[in-house]
Amino acid sequence: MSALQLWLLALGLLLLAGLAAHGAWRTRRSRPRRPQRTAPRPGEAAGPGEPPAPRREPGFDSLPPQGAEALAEPPGPGRVEGAGPPPGSGLALDLLSGAEAPAPWAARFGASAASADREPADLPAEPGPAPAPVEPELLPALRRREGPRIDLRIDCPATLRLNPPLSGEALLAHLPASRRVGSKPLLIEASPPTTPTPAAPPRPAPAEPAPWDAPADAPQALADPAPTALALAAELSPEPEVSHWESPRPGMLYGGLRLAVQLASRSGALNEIEFSEFAQKVEGLADTLQASFELPDMREAVDRARSLDAFASAHDALLSLQLRARRAAWTPGFVQQQARALGLSHGVLPGRMVLPAREAGAPPQLVLQMDAQAALADDPERAAVRELTLSLDVPQTPQQHQPFEAWLRLAGQLAEALEAEVCDDLGQPLGPPAFEAIRASLAQLYAELEAAELPAGSVAARRLFA
Repeated sequence: MSALQLWLLALGLLLLAGLAAHGAWRTRRSRPRRPQRTAPRPGEAAGPGEPPAPRREPGFDSLPPQGAEALAEPPGPGRVEGAGPPPGSGLALDLLSGAEAPAPWAARFGASAASADREPADLPAEPGPAPAPVEPELLPALRRREGPRIDLRIDCPATLRLNPPLSGEALLAHLPASRRVGSKPLLIEASPPTTPTPAAPPRPAPAEPAPWDAPADAPQALADPAPTALALAAELSPEPEVSHWESPRPGMLYGGLRLAVQLASRSGALNEIEFSEFAQKVEGLADTLQASFELPDMREAVDRARSLDAFASAHDALLSLQLRARRAAWTPGFVQQQARALGLSHGVLPGRMVLPAREAGAPPQLVLQMDAQAALADDPERAAVRELTLSLDVPQTPQQHQPFEAWLRLAGQLAEALEAEVCDDLGQPLGPPAFEAIRASLAQLYAELEAAELPAGSVAARRLFA
């Protein structure tokens, strides 16, 4: 074999080795990104081929020196509803409280947020005055959580008069089992019986001074005019107290009942068929309770429903953007790990993660959705996700919480962490001009909702846009 043949053979082998290395690199690069593994738990294998870590039974000897004293200390105060999140709970929860966005996205989209000045951690805190003990009777009473109340702006009520009044137990036993009329929710409230205000006791007439006790220059007192018929009627039949409405509960006596169906929602306006079903429920309940009732006019209710539905359709907004992988795809576990690091939590539906609201029971502020089939895969490590949807329901979040800024900053942080590109529904990249146009449209939308007495994030707006 000549020298030329040896050189050609070596060159061919090097070329084949280069092609094999390039193919392996391309395969490794296109492999879905997996979550980073944390330290192994006792009894679990640290890696393939490594022995598992020895199990260690818990005991007091494994505590640090200050462990016993920490266990003996009384627990701190519980979390107060409406207070800020605990430190280290995620970056997304700090967006609405003024945390800074990543530098590249803050410069690209103009997101400005003033970061709070923090004291150095190595400086000792100055001792403050000891808190004064709170008296038990000064503590606020726990408020009973109630459902939505009837709102005459978006509900159509029918009133029942109970004669004689009924107890809360009797009402709850005969109320309709289904709280829906077609696709609309049905609300029920009761009112205690009106009781007349007790008449004030007559005031004693002032004693007339004796003629000799009165000064000489004092004017002669005018005689009281005769009481009019209207004043006598007011004394004999005083006005009753104004009744209030509440959800029926045991242990109470009620003299009135009202049922209300919602006029419009995202499923459409109240139609004639749904109103007829509502009227049947009212008439059936009135027959059961032997009460008189008043129903609104069907034509007026349907016209109000259509007008309200037209207003809601013109002022409804659901913002969503796509996060698409630039290079390698992601596994569901990798996406969930990065989202949890930014403060998102798992939702009810598979593949859904949410940024919780500030108020208890309110809908989430932001929603991150991935493919549900990938989230429910038998082997999530082999499932590949290349697209995520980050959405903001505008009428569900108050404007003062700045949900648009939080939506924009969270999209930037996810794009940085996942190496993704921000696009619209058609796959076109979104830039600063598009977000500025959306910001201006949202400002006008918030103003129109405020003018209509349906501000974004209010209970009425959440029900109307649900």
